[in-house]
Amino acid sequence: MRKHTLIGTNFEYFVHGANPCLLLHAGTHGDEHEVIDIVTNAIKKFESRLPDFIYVPHVSPSAVLHKTRHNGHGLDSNRIYLDGSDIHEVIWNQEVMMMSSFDLAVSFHEDPEYSTYYIYDEGGITDKSDLIHLHNAFLTKNDIALLTGPDDIHDKSINQAHFVDGYKKFEFKEGIYMGDVLNWGMNKGIIKHALIPETPGCLSISEKTLIIDSFFEMVILKYFYR
Repeated sequence: MRKHTLIGTNFEYFVHGANPCLLLHAGTHGDEHEVIDIVTNAIKKFESRLPDFIYVPHVSPSAVLHKTRHNGHGLDSNRIYLDGSDIHEVIWNQEVMMMSSFDLAVSFHEDPEYSTYYIYDEGGITDKSDLIHLHNAFLTKNDIALLTGPDDIHDKSINQAHFVDGYKKFEFKEGIYMGDVLNWGMNKGIIKHALIPETPGCLSISEKTLIIDSFFEMVILKYFYR
């Protein structure tokens, strides 16, 4: 993959191949920084087997710099993706996303307070949830606990999402902007299917690596090459 920088900025992204159909994100929240290197290493490991992709390692560079959930404007960096934004990081990500269209977008997150794994599944023309359930079963066999219950009961923007065995399916509703970056892309017709795996922040580096490496192997690769 080749590193690129948006003209006139220091915003970095990486491209593999001429026709990206896979979008990969990390570093949306700065207090979820440990997962960034793990995702980057996984991409390097699986790069030759992946379809053409774009990878943004620091969706919110200012949040990653300060290792905080909020960006340099003091805002949650995954609740502000709307049309007409004047926030540079939002504009930069939107510009990169509009470079292609994506069958699948994956935004890797890390829940600092949790020891249980869970994943959001939004949209998708073809239901491939079986891949996620197989991966979740694999994690269970490897002593990774899955969340059953609500995510953040204090965050009204996610409607107190309730998970069962680490899984929550959201039906995408066109024209309803939730404020997160992948939802914006779906509303623009740039993204067909979005997955947001939440790696437990309380686990060890080796456990987080197991989660992410196996996600690439069992979900992303099989999504395209089953």
